[in-house]
Amino acid sequence: MRAITLSLLVLTQACGVHYLAPLPLPPQATPAVSLVGRTPAAGETLVELEVMGEPARVDRIVGRQQYPQVTYSGRGRYSQSLVPTLQTVPLCQAPCVVSLPPGDHELLFTGLDPATLSTSSAFVRVGSEPAVVRHVMGYREDHTGRMVAAILLGSLAFSTGLTGTVFVAVNSQVKGDEAQLGNLGLTLAGVGLLAGAAAVLLGLNSETVVQPGATAVYPAH
Repeated sequence: MRAITLSLLVLTQACGVHYLAPLPLPPQATPAVSLVGRTPAAGETLVELEVMGEPARVDRIVGRQQYPQVTYSGRGRYSQSLVPTLQTVPLCQAPCVVSLPPGDHELLFTGLDPATLSTSSAFVRVGSEPAVVRHVMGYREDHTGRMVAAILLGSLAFSTGLTGTVFVAVNSQVKGDEAQLGNLGLTLAGVGLLAGAAAVLLGLNSETVVQPGATAVYPAH
């Protein structure tokens, strides 16, 4: 039964998300792209966008929708789930200057490094005066391989632990030379316990780690 308990712990842990404290605010600095001589659109404000440490594309999030997705699960069975999708409007590649209407905007920053493809978002309030937005990218670290291995080992622990427990229980009702299931049951229970311990170890190290980015907004003077 311990192996079963460990398996359930793994299945819970492997799907968890660990949030780290947000990164420190980037320091204020002179805009990388000058706003001199630039004219905003009618009723809008000039905003200089910068991303610290790496080139990034900037989009404005204008909505969110969920689309149904059908997945084939084998043996003629299908499952349906809702997949969240962002609706965005492209702005520019930072550093750059854009014209935005006053108000609150949610911006999406996407790193251009193909090795990371990191994404980060921030809420920005635009006023009537030109502003500088400096963003430092957060990150998201997934451990899909560890999670899959933990779930497989947890399933093995569950099945062998349960089978071993049943064999031991049946063996206790049998006498004489026929009582051979006990040793097999104990062996299976031991395998289940070891698999469960390994699954817990992997599970504890497979949760997704997320660290939010940080954004500084200040007047462009």
